[in-house]
Amino acid sequence: MAVETTLLLYKDKSKFLGGFEEGEARVKKEVERYASKSLNLASITFAAIALVLGLDTPPQGALLMFSYGFVLLVISFKVEVFGAVRRIWWDLQQRIFNYGILSIILGIYLYIHQSRIQYEFVADLLVVAVVSIHIYEYYFDYKNH
Repeated sequence: MAVETTLLLYKDKSKFLGGFEEGEARVKKEVERYASKSLNLASITFAAIALVLGLDTPPQGALLMFSYGFVLLVISFKVEVFGAVRRIWWDLQQRIFNYGILSIILGIYLYIHQSRIQYEFVADLLVVAVVSIHIYEYYFDYKNH
């Protein structure tokens, strides 16, 4: 996350640290939408953490990733206050949200593999798909920044 943000900052520092232009009024609604999605997913993640903690032997790796994802999603929710002020906050809100999602996906992956649930390949495909989409999204962000 820090590397991605630093690369964008390095590419165009003035734009990244600046405010929004006149035609970018939709940003405020997008910031609010990300905050809403973050809070919803944080709630679901909290339920997943409770479920994992209720197991006789909770898979530690999965629990760690769910907890990390929960924290990132709550931070993404709280960044809403600054999101529509400067472009860097808007970008950070999105990036923190995306890494929260990645953490949850990795938590699911670890839960399935550590619990020896049948069809582990589905978890493998899920991780490959989500990480590939994340890489493509960042490439698109960097290219158009």
